[in-house]
Amino acid sequence: MEAIAHDYTPQGVKFYYIYKALAHPELNHYVQPVTLQERLLHIKDAEKRISGKIPWLCDTMNNDVMTALGNAPTSEFVIDPTGRIVRKRTWGDPQQLRQDLAALVGPIKNPTSAQDINISIAKPEPAAEQGVVKRIKVPNSMIPLISKPAIKPNNPPLYTKLRADTDQALFNTGNGKMYIGFHLDPIHNVHWNNLTKPLHVELELPPGVTMPQALDGPQVSTEADIDPREFLVDVQGWTSDKPIRLTVNYFACSDDPAFCIPITQHYTIYRELNRRAGWINGRVEPTGPFQATKPITISGKIESIDLRNNTINLVDSTGKQHLFHVSEYTQFSANSQQQPLINLTVGAKVKIDYFNRQSGPYARDIQSE
Repeated sequence: MEAIAHDYTPQGVKFYYIYKALAHPELNHYVQPVTLQERLLHIKDAEKRISGKIPWLCDTMNNDVMTALGNAPTSEFVIDPTGRIVRKRTWGDPQQLRQDLAALVGPIKNPTSAQDINISIAKPEPAAEQGVVKRIKVPNSMIPLISKPAIKPNNPPLYTKLRADTDQALFNTGNGKMYIGFHLDPIHNVHWNNLTKPLHVELELPPGVTMPQALDGPQVSTEADIDPREFLVDVQGWTSDKPIRLTVNYFACSDDPAFCIPITQHYTIYRELNRRAGWINGRVEPTGPFQATKPITISGKIESIDLRNNTINLVDSTGKQHLFHVSEYTQFSANSQQQPLINLTVGAKVKIDYFNRQSGPYARDIQSE
């Protein structure tokens, strides 16, 4: 569950879960879906594992709803019958929500409690052993990169998903360390086959880039497991905008239904911040792309806001305009309280802490003055 929306009618209130980009991928081994069909499979899995009768809505792969509603990870909205947002908050608050609904719809005599609903969450059953392959240690606060898989009709599913992160040095200068991880997607109920050749990776590098051109997964004594296959490699000279292309070969196996097939997947990795990658404990923190260097501060007035394209425009005291990128990492506060970005308004006087990135300045903190 990433967000909750509510609408109300003269007959009562309807509740919905909204599924959008995962805020914490790798939690219980779940990874970011890459197709709408995979998102719908995640919803089916959630319906099976989360008791209750609240229906689900699914955001688009472009995260249109998430962007329009401010990019907060666990937000809450109350929407009236005309489609107007009448209450909104960055983090769900059950007590405040009850007060809101009493004010909007009217009080009730026998309110439902959380205990009455009796929601329980069942953890997924792993497809094979886990904790067999030791996780690698990585530098703190790595930066998630955009990686795009080649998806063709009638091809097998992406049983494993690539995750590519860099340290601050590589992201800024083209020289540093890159994390390359392959995580089995539990919605496909597969495991690694350790009785055959291990996972094999081949990389096609842009001119001037130096790094390993081939990587091999570990030899594992256990017949099958679901642990990620991870690598931490040194990269030098990735100063151009040209991407790295990657091919991975492995065997995907399942016991229910029973199959074991060779798989080849192709990815393109860009040295560009992935704003939808999510936060991962111990590797990518909420302030990940921004905490290793000191920010630049500027004050001015908000001239325009385009949350669909994740940009805001600020005019400083000299009349000069500054265009900033915003993302789920961007924090907005007013009256010393954190607010969703959708509360930021044109004409507001603000102070922005930002960092210069390859694709332009990114706002980390926006404070209303």
